[in-house]
Amino acid sequence: MSSLGLIILNGRCIHDKPGEFTFINANGQSVIDLAAASIDCLHLVRDFNVVGQPGSEHLPIEVNFEFEVGTPAAVGEVSNVMTPLPKLRWSEGDSRFYRDRISSAITRTTLSPNAQDNVHIISQCILDSAHSKPTTVSTINQLGKQRWFDRECSVARKKVFRLLSKFRKSGANEAKAEYLLEQRAYKRLCSIKNAHFIH
Repeated sequence: MSSLGLIILNGRCIHDKPGEFTFINANGQSVIDLAAASIDCLHLVRDFNVVGQPGSEHLPIEVNFEFEVGTPAAVGEVSNVMTPLPKLRWSEGDSRFYRDRISSAITRTTLSPNAQDNVHIISQCILDSAHSKPTTVSTINQLGKQRWFDRECSVARKKVFRLLSKFRKSGANEAKAEYLLEQRAYKRLCSIKNAHFIH
């Protein structure tokens, strides 16, 4: 990463001082989901956080940036701030299709010597690949909005969050086992509720 002029943000910001795990399952835990920023943009990074997410072995990461707003670029000057990319959603069933499309798109792409141009080129490959097939919105983040997601599901989800927090604080194997057991129970409960709601 340093050869590319990038700094890993995990473990370097206020809300991730201990360097939280980003992957937890029965075989172990690790920090495999990373965020990086170029040295030129480091002053824009305000915080980094590993977000608790029941129902997934990978915990989402969140990076907060602070940009100056309202300072128009001078005439003829190109703004260095990229337009935010839209949030892309797809189901597990779409992942293989997406992986094949993005691999094919990047293989066909000629990269530029300019790093900023490459950011735009790769961003466009991602957008084209994600939008090339209609996708479903049935993601973990959408569970709370599903009609079958009732009070029992909500209570189970909160329990998973509490146990994840307990494991993060203690790092104990018992706390990890308890978290993973409850996470499996939560997934099973959601599957049952969803199946009964459909039928």
